[in-house]
Amino acid sequence: MNKCFNTLTNWTLVINFIATIISLFIKIMPLYLVTVFINMLLFIIIAGNIIIITHGKNIANKCKTTKKKLDFTNIIQHIIIPICFIVYWCWFIRNKSNINQISKPFVFIMISIIISFFIAAIYFVLMKLDITFDYDLDQKILWLYIIGYIILTIGFCILSPTIIRTLQKNRINI
Repeated sequence: MNKCFNTLTNWTLVINFIATIISLFIKIMPLYLVTVFINMLLFIIIAGNIIIITHGKNIANKCKTTKKKLDFTNIIQHIIIPICFIVYWCWFIRNKSNINQISKPFVFIMISIIISFFIAAIYFVLMKLDITFDYDLDQKILWLYIIGYIILTIGFCILSPTIIRTLQKNRINI
């Protein structure tokens, strides 16, 4: 299997696709999971574009493709599809979520952060075991992306209860 397709972006999009399908059929989706999904999407929007802009030629060479194809794929995978999922999850929070799921914001934040870190740790271990794509980046740069993920995760998870409550206040009752 070509590891160029076994990326964090593709894993995130598949996880979000499966979760979206499930959320259409069940009444309650835990909001801390929705927070994790949005956090992952925000990270691939930011980090995916930075990686392609700064290291696109190396990645295109390693994946045996052209920079033009890589840029096109970047627009689809790191901008259009993640934004569509984020819009869906915001709609879900606003219209389908249980208003009382965030009775203890600190616990909610901690669960969201722990799940986000766990998913990132699994991916990092798989990358170190040479199972997933390492983006042809040296260790120092990979660690900078990990630090960026940690900062984004903590910041977004701290803000998420406020964002969720704001979306729920503007609920449309159907």
